[in-house]
Amino acid sequence: MRKVDNNESKLIGLFYGITAYILWGILPLYWKALDKITPMEILAHRILWSLVFVLVILCFQKKLHQFKEIFKSKSDLIRLIFATIFISINWGVYIYGR
Repeated sequence: MRKVDNNESKLIGLFYGITAYILWGILPLYWKALDKITPMEILAHRILWSLVFVLVILCFQKKLHQFKEIFKSKSDLIRLIFATIFISINWGVYIYGR
């Protein structure tokens, strides 16, 4: 991995920031297209496809074993369950409030 200098780092950050704002501005069009779909169905798809996406990334990075390690520790699993509940509530409220 090559080293990134400070100016290049700032430009990359600026690019990501502008991209995020553009996507955030386009998001209402996306929600309008999903008017006929229930919030729970959107949430279910978001959970499923996020899991698939993360597993694919972990496979490509050859780090799938780190994901499996979470299930060996009871305290890590409990933290994961609570994080899952809270992020699902967050996503659900966001989707419902659209």
